[in-house]
Amino acid sequence: MTPTETARQQLDANPLAVSIREKMKKCMLDYRLSPTGRIVVGVSGGKDSTTLSILLRDLGYNVVPVIVDLGYANFPSSKIAAAAQALGFDPTVIRTRDAPYLSNLDQEKRERVQRNFAAIDDPGCQTPCGPCSQVKRISLQQFCQITHSAWVALGHHREDFIATVLKDYFVATYYREVGRFEPSLFAKFLTNAPIDIQLLRDLVNQGLAATMGVRLRLDKRTTLFRPMAYVPERDIQHLRDNLSLATFGSGCAHEVFSHGIQSPVTKREMVLHELRKRLHCDPNLGDELLSAALESLTIDGLPKSDPRKERVARFPGFDDE
Repeated sequence: MTPTETARQQLDANPLAVSIREKMKKCMLDYRLSPTGRIVVGVSGGKDSTTLSILLRDLGYNVVPVIVDLGYANFPSSKIAAAAQALGFDPTVIRTRDAPYLSNLDQEKRERVQRNFAAIDDPGCQTPCGPCSQVKRISLQQFCQITHSAWVALGHHREDFIATVLKDYFVATYYREVGRFEPSLFAKFLTNAPIDIQLLRDLVNQGLAATMGVRLRLDKRTTLFRPMAYVPERDIQHLRDNLSLATFGSGCAHEVFSHGIQSPVTKREMVLHELRKRLHCDPNLGDELLSAALESLTIDGLPKSDPRKERVARFPGFDDE
């Protein structure tokens, strides 16, 4: 029996895997996603992208894992590739610091990548999430162009979607009640501030709060999608443990973990940390918040607005990370 056949048998026998798979199918049906051909999955070695890869394959798709290596000293791209191979995949590693990769980019993209690396490498940069994400997206888009693949899938789950819209919500309410951003005050505010669902919906309807897209157009030929939008993070964690999946950390040079304890430093990490605490106390809150978040998307899963574009103008002192 091949590794792929063994993995499929394990999944079919696992109620949690079946549940997550059904949530993915519903998400794709709701947002009219019908990918064909190869699906390039951005694989970091973490629980989310690993789960996404095996369940998309289980749904019958041709999954091509791509590991984008940004040159972080502790990023184990070779081990991540070996783990993917053990699951029956044929992964590709893109080493974005290497000359061959950079030489294949057009001038505009090459300059953007180099600017992003300059930001990531700056010792004073504490929140390189934006530059890092942009390099990864450019790399996946370039791979799709070279391999004539039309679809990219990323493993963002329900809490990622909720945290994105809640960041807008908490920034707006904090600024109204406190003013200019100060990390310790913002962290304290998050702990004590209520979540007014109606106010959240009002901000969404005004275009002042939005989640990430379930679908995004990278270019005329390439679509990015996130089919795990309905999947709670705890389900992914439990499935990883059920299946004894090998997973790895990001290796980020700016990693905010110490001895396994998370120390949130960006606004989004602070919001996600607070969200997890609230969901632990009230598991039913998750789907209610997700429903409000998804009101910011079109019927095709595209964002109706981008409130972060105007954040600094509306809320001075709230420069995005």
